[in-house]
Amino acid sequence: MSNRKRILLMNGCSISQPSVFPKNWKNGGLDLLDLDWRVQYYFHDPEYIKRWPRGRLIVTKGMNEFKSLTERRAVTTSILEDELEELKSGWNPISESYMIDDRLKDGKLHAQLPFIDAFKIALGRLDVTDRHRNEVRLIIERLDKASKKLKMRSITIESLKRRDLKRVLQYLNLPPKYYNKAKAYISS
Repeated sequence: MSNRKRILLMNGCSISQPSVFPKNWKNGGLDLLDLDWRVQYYFHDPEYIKRWPRGRLIVTKGMNEFKSLTERRAVTTSILEDELEELKSGWNPISESYMIDDRLKDGKLHAQLPFIDAFKIALGRLDVTDRHRNEVRLIIERLDKASKKLKMRSITIESLKRRDLKRVLQYLNLPPKYYNKAKAYISS
């Protein structure tokens, strides 16, 4: 990885400062629209040190479909912010999964756990039938996917508000009967 300042993430992972190509994307002229824009950074994961000793180059696109400089700049700024938020909430682009902070792997519930992780730990402690446990697990999986899309994955259990949970459940667009079951399962 380059000598530039690293952004430290959980579990010993880090990234180089993300950069945008072209370099003058914020103030260049119309000729920039002829170039393929991208956000790039090096992701360093100690588990993959032998394979990528300098970190793995991660390239993100998605702004090139926009045809005006104003739109492309706005989308690029949004992509940069979203990418950093995802990484800070535990996304590992090498394994393509969310990491659980090493400090949280002890399986103990505490206030700083992301709420989905807390739900998963609590699921293991439920004294219920296998069928009920499986239904709760399915709800938690759906909540996990919705919270990722809504960029709410990093909300801790101590800061989770009723309206946050309601927003995630509403995003799932469940039929009323299943919505009520989901609320009951989560409260258990």
